[in-house]
Amino acid sequence: MPDRLTLKPVTHENIMDITEPNTHLDHTAAIRQKLAFYEAWERLVTKISPLVSRAIHLEGFLQATVTELGQLMAVDRCNLMVYSHQGTLKIDHEYLRSADLPPSVGLELPVNRSFLLSSSYKYEPYSVDDLQQDDTHPELHRLCSAFGTQALLVVPVSLGEELLALIGLHHAHHPHHWTPAERQFIQSLADQIAVAFQYARLYLEKEREVKLSQLLLKLIDALYRRRDMDQVLALLLDHVLDLLRADTAGFGHLDLPGHTVHFTIRRSRDPVLEDSAIPDKLAFSPDSELFTKLSTGSHVLVSGDSQQAHDGYRLRKTFDAATIVLAPLPIQNALFGVMVLRWRKPGEGPQRDDLAVLESILRQAGLYFERNQLVAEILHLKQRLQEVQPFSVVAGSGRRYRETIRGALDAAAADLPVCITGESGSGRSFLAEYIHKNSRRDQTLFRKIACHDMTPALFREKVFGRSFQDRSGKEYSVPGIFETTRGGTLYFHEVDELALESQGELMELLDTGYLYPEGSRRRIYLNHRLIFSVGAGVSTQLERGRFHADLWTAVARLQVQVPPLREHAEDIPHLAAFFLKNLEQEEGPRPTGVSTEAEALLRRYHWPGNIRELRHLLEKAGRNTTGPLLTAADLIPYMPELPRADTDPAQLVIPLGRSLSEIEQAVIRQTLAACGHDKQKTARVLGISRKTLYRKLAHPNPARSAGDPDPARTVRSADNFV
Repeated sequence: MPDRLTLKPVTHENIMDITEPNTHLDHTAAIRQKLAFYEAWERLVTKISPLVSRAIHLEGFLQATVTELGQLMAVDRCNLMVYSHQGTLKIDHEYLRSADLPPSVGLELPVNRSFLLSSSYKYEPYSVDDLQQDDTHPELHRLCSAFGTQALLVVPVSLGEELLALIGLHHAHHPHHWTPAERQFIQSLADQIAVAFQYARLYLEKEREVKLSQLLLKLIDALYRRRDMDQVLALLLDHVLDLLRADTAGFGHLDLPGHTVHFTIRRSRDPVLEDSAIPDKLAFSPDSELFTKLSTGSHVLVSGDSQQAHDGYRLRKTFDAATIVLAPLPIQNALFGVMVLRWRKPGEGPQRDDLAVLESILRQAGLYFERNQLVAEILHLKQRLQEVQPFSVVAGSGRRYRETIRGALDAAAADLPVCITGESGSGRSFLAEYIHKNSRRDQTLFRKIACHDMTPALFREKVFGRSFQDRSGKEYSVPGIFETTRGGTLYFHEVDELALESQGELMELLDTGYLYPEGSRRRIYLNHRLIFSVGAGVSTQLERGRFHADLWTAVARLQVQVPPLREHAEDIPHLAAFFLKNLEQEEGPRPTGVSTEAEALLRRYHWPGNIRELRHLLEKAGRNTTGPLLTAADLIPYMPELPRADTDPAQLVIPLGRSLSEIEQAVIRQTLAACGHDKQKTARVLGISRKTLYRKLAHPNPARSAGDPDPARTVRSADNFV
């Protein structure tokens, strides 16, 4: 075997060295041929290089190459063939000189691997001047006959020891003498194609790594936000189909301790095939080698040249596929289910690193399901605990509020940003602290940030902190809540009421994950559990541009809705007993409950101020009652907004003997209810500022008698609850 040719790049300086002396051409013809090769090379570089430099588009690069090459060499057919692991030569790209020639793109020709990979064909060009006269290998003769070829030049595209492809130049109607110049020129071009192959491969591998990393991050985020197992599995199948380019995918549960997989979830890139490609079930024999591999956590690849003869044939026939991958999903070291991927056409299938990628994805899913199972057990125990512990732990025990508590427990387990929605006084602050206490950060600090009355400067200083220098240049820092609560939970109460400037700063913090205290270059990273709350009028705030839509998108990834008190009125007797018990502990003997008539009255009331209003009402009535139970007569003087059967619901009836502050509160709260709890609209109707409205709602009784307790104490206690 001759030594491998030593090739030099084709340049203007060495173009004259590309050929050896040729006795069949005179000197003028040789120069013309060299010039033609050089001009063709320039055309190829001009046309192909943008495909490589601007974007990795290997398919366009290869098709442009075979077209230019076929036209330059004036051959009848120029094609590029790739050897597949199924033992065939597949023609991926082709140039045809005449439309009369039958096309062969996509054609797969069986070929002996030892013949194809023999050293003489793997490294050097091979030519046949006349197939009818020359002594050729029988395998090559068979291949040429399939193309109708009479003269052939085959040039390998190799990268080191790896054979990437073969370039075939065909003359179909007459013999052709392949000159050394032609052979060496095509070989030089093949080396350039190999470099492009490598360049594209490296780029695509990096691109794939980035895509896989983004997929896993997206998958982790999505997994932690979905608790339904079928939703998670469907999400997995969608991503795996996109990443591995399979035709169909399915997931089946194993009927332990049996050997049958029942497929319940199916996905396909062709919707027509989604229901028919994956069977309902797949049964394995107890001694099946495939089932043994799956049980030990190993994937199974079944294709035309697989070793699993009988089982492999049965699987490919069952799924009507050329290539199948079965991948196990173990949970806690036991086989839980099997994912199947299906490729219909021969030659298609997983790439070199696809199976490792698939194992990584399923490993992540297995960890999620293990965690999800543990979380489900924890939630069950916490819900059982709520049934036996004192009522004071929660703000409701009815069906409606228990749904809210279950949502809060789910949110606590996820450790993602949470947004609590609901009306003022409905218990949003309590629920935020409840989420914190049931999360993995329950031993850390919990800080509430009331956003509605914060100016941008106050927000920046209080939350972010600030730094300043004295006259000597020494720097001092005043840490903000963000820095003093590292690792803990920050609760932004009514974040939709924050000034737009501060909303932008908060949005930047969520995007970057860090902040700089005012006047400092010291970076503080986000290491907190973030909880937000918004009012019932958040949609109005968004429509009017008072709340950034991007900030709403960022904080509302996981939502828990708190119902207004009127929607879980069945909890009022329990709440009343809880508030009156606290009042008794603080101020001495007080009523311990409410009568039947008083309970009916409380249930009938519409509670525009929700739980906060109920607490204030019971505290005021309880301080002025000496009996063991609060009666309806005790409550009516403190319920000016109570609807009467003989009055217009749009009117406000206030009993005599009420103070001006109580009348003011009645007007404010009924107006708030009439405005759909839209505080901006309420303030406009009442002719006061929104800040004044907040102050009056938070401090309903600024005037008090000498014997009344400090209202600030009552407000703080109520705010801690609601």
